[in-house]
Amino acid sequence: MSHPTPTAEGAWMLPLVTNQTLAYAVLLAVGMLISLIGWNLFLSIDGASIPNGFFWITSLLIWIGPQVGLYGEWKIKIETQYTAEILILGVRTGVWIPEGIYIVPFYKILITFNATEIQHTSHTDISVTDIPIYDKNGEELIFSATAEKEIKDHSVYASFDEHTMSTNEQEIVISAIGRALTRKKYWTEIMGKEKELEIEDDIFKQKCAKFGLKISEIVLVVRIKDTSAQSLNAKRAQIAEDLINQMKSATGKTTLTSEEVSEINDRVEVLIGKAQKQIIKGVKPNNINYWAGSNPAPKN
Repeated sequence: MSHPTPTAEGAWMLPLVTNQTLAYAVLLAVGMLISLIGWNLFLSIDGASIPNGFFWITSLLIWIGPQVGLYGEWKIKIETQYTAEILILGVRTGVWIPEGIYIVPFYKILITFNATEIQHTSHTDISVTDIPIYDKNGEELIFSATAEKEIKDHSVYASFDEHTMSTNEQEIVISAIGRALTRKKYWTEIMGKEKELEIEDDIFKQKCAKFGLKISEIVLVVRIKDTSAQSLNAKRAQIAEDLINQMKSATGKTTLTSEEVSEINDRVEVLIGKAQKQIIKGVKPNNINYWAGSNPAPKN
């Protein structure tokens, strides 16, 4: 969604907000001009004839008061982790300023902010839980993930309502993880290697740009759906075959020694043991906060 740009007459005022050195200089200049007018009025009514103490107090107020007053009128605060769009003469500029305290000359007269579209910019969590997926071998998996989002293009992000964006954010994460998992085999390429998976592919980056987002720090937990002993026994041969093919490819051998086969069988049992720890009796899947196999299962 595009926004109108400020008129030629108004565009020059942008630095009054974006350049705070200039903003303070304008405050001082306007304040001094008001003080000078006030001083001349004070002298014209014979102010110099008042008692010495009152004269100096009045003089101080005339020369300092306008600056203090303008500071109070022109000071605005953008709350922590928020940004706001600058409006000049009521026209949207597409220029956003981050959190902080600003001096805005002629605030509410010439320059305002689009308060209806102040955007939150904190690294907010996106969470998806118990999403079904299949790996390269057709193994049925369940994954959960959290990620951090940051609004990068506020004008784009502002064109979507809150409910739509929440759905879009989750869909981006789910789709990216789904593409990564379906290209790999769970037992030999996913399990225990979640941190190594390449999630941020070109489609992921394009979708993030489309919605004005940056999604990072994706933390992924993947488990097989069926961890029953009967199911795992049936999978042993499949896991061993995958591991044998991997070793043959890595070594260039067509036949493995008995020692190598024994090593592979040991690895199969390690993988099966890790999978059995993924489901803990009495603990919901979304409360399992360890990487599969990287930490011992919590005690009951």
